[in-house]
Amino acid sequence: MQINKQVSLIVLAGLLWGYQGLQAFSVFSANGLGEMRVFPSGRVAALGGAGIALADSQSLNLANPAAWGAVNRTLMTIAMVADRTVIEDSDNLNPSFDAGLEGFSIAFYPGRGWAFGGGLQRVSRVSYGFYWQDTFVEHNYEESLTGKGGLNAAFFSLAHRHRGRLFLGVSARFLFGQIYRRWKVDYDDLVDTDNRSTSIFKGWQAEGGIIYRLTPRLSLGATVGGPSRLTRTLRDTTQADTSRWEEEVDWPLSLGVGVTYNLHPRILVCSDLRWVNWAGVSSVMGQKSGYQNSYRLALGGEVLPRSEKPRRYYQRVSYRLGVSFQTLYCKSANENPVNELFLTWGFGIPLPRAASRLDVVFGVGRRGSVEENNAGEKVFQLSLFLCSGERWFQRRVK
Repeated sequence: MQINKQVSLIVLAGLLWGYQGLQAFSVFSANGLGEMRVFPSGRVAALGGAGIALADSQSLNLANPAAWGAVNRTLMTIAMVADRTVIEDSDNLNPSFDAGLEGFSIAFYPGRGWAFGGGLQRVSRVSYGFYWQDTFVEHNYEESLTGKGGLNAAFFSLAHRHRGRLFLGVSARFLFGQIYRRWKVDYDDLVDTDNRSTSIFKGWQAEGGIIYRLTPRLSLGATVGGPSRLTRTLRDTTQADTSRWEEEVDWPLSLGVGVTYNLHPRILVCSDLRWVNWAGVSSVMGQKSGYQNSYRLALGGEVLPRSEKPRRYYQRVSYRLGVSFQTLYCKSANENPVNELFLTWGFGIPLPRAASRLDVVFGVGRRGSVEENNAGEKVFQLSLFLCSGERWFQRRVK
């Protein structure tokens, strides 16, 4: 039961990289709990995020807890994501960059169709900065609004495979994190203003899922993420004093459905639709519900490797393509909806060690627009997912 030393070194390097990343700004992360992250697995990410009905024995799919029922050995995954965001407004372009650890997970297979495990993943990201200069009654000043932070989740999942056709799974997530916001005004000849607030969140949330293989080619999947309440501890600091209090905020209900179909033994297509009831949220960050329901549609296709052992290496690689469209739950400052369109493509590269794979995902997308939202963002992403498998609880046949 030895873990590959090279894999351990790569994991360590990824952890160090995650703590040394720079911040990428997104103007649309200024409201609510920030920008929601979608990186279920390397395979699913390259398929545009479509993975609710995808039961994969070679990677850990976080899009549906039932997908873990396909696990047949101990699997470990680490995900690293690099973002380059270019913010456009009516006057200029503002590029920024971020790179770091997106999450890691591990699943164990004790046998009899059961699998369990857990991990950590990034749920949301807050990273923005607004700066401008103006004059108040002949007094010049510089004003800034900045924010950073976000939510993470520590999760535990349990799944079962029944006769190779029915997959059931549940996941319990402990949501935690903090969001830091600052409003600062610097006057040339008046007293400056500096208000800082730190919100610390914590709370539990559960999700359940099912995948059913109607035929060897066709699979259907569904997920339900239960609504819950998070505890928010707020510390507000001004130049005069510091105040602190607690309140309850809502976490929304989410529903998802998906389908996968093998057009050919080596060609797979899939599609997901996910709905999140943000309009039913009564309070986020102390604000009353002004949010809209979020919808996300994803389509993807994959060319699978040859079943027999091919002579050429490129015939052992999986080739993937996907597209996704979603409406964000937060509206822009002018109260218009914000839409996001992404194109993804990638490769599943087998590594020399058995059951090990490197998933490489490229993504380009557009979030919002200058015409509709007074600002738009072009996003370029590179994601790396390393998955390694071990047979820990299974007897070796001599």
